[in-house]
Amino acid sequence: MGRVTRYSQKPKPKYLHDVTVKHSEAGQAWIWEQAARIGGPLGYKRRSPFWAITIIAFDSREKAAELESLLRRWRARCVSVTRKPPLPSMP
Repeated sequence: MGRVTRYSQKPKPKYLHDVTVKHSEAGQAWIWEQAARIGGPLGYKRRSPFWAITIIAFDSREKAAELESLLRRWRARCVSVTRKPPLPSMP
């Protein structure tokens, strides 16, 4: 009877660095395009633990920080556009 040789499996990448995307933002196609560009084919994972958020988990802190930076700038730009000027005070 011959020996059975088992090859060790490649370890699965660990996705430890999370970026949170709100439910209202998850439909933005550019976010997923940027996640794919930053993370590469195996560098990120998408999960939705709760209906209100989606988590994009990256395998390195630098990749997560890059997407977080893009989201922060986009959110700041959206808030400044939608923010209404203050009402004038009554004399």
